[in-house]
Amino acid sequence: MNEQHDNFAALEAEQFIRLSTYRRSGEPVHTAVWFAYHAGRLYVQTMLGAGKIKRIRNSSAVTLAASDRSGNPTGPEVAGYARVLDEVEQRMAEEIIQHKYGEQRTQLMARMGGGEMLKRDYIEIAPAGE
Repeated sequence: MNEQHDNFAALEAEQFIRLSTYRRSGEPVHTAVWFAYHAGRLYVQTMLGAGKIKRIRNSSAVTLAASDRSGNPTGPEVAGYARVLDEVEQRMAEEIIQHKYGEQRTQLMARMGGGEMLKRDYIEIAPAGE
């Protein structure tokens, strides 16, 4: 297992990561997100059409670090590559994230109501160098 892979596994117990995606100019955009670790990859959900999805489609390079809910890093930054999952893969990511956050996530989704707010895109992040 390479060092980046080990760093991803070390994040498993964290509640939040600060995901940094990059604008065309190279400027980073930092966002605190829930995530789940599975089989050497991290999975993230976001609102359908969120800015991070557009940035990842432009450039798959991302960095991430353990963080608090406000996105303040609490650990070292790790490089990775992200991709937006297709519909079939999204079901797996949904299950992995739900398993990690359980009732807390279920309650949050219920408070959000239905409709557009519940539509999601899912991202898979692989360690840099894979």
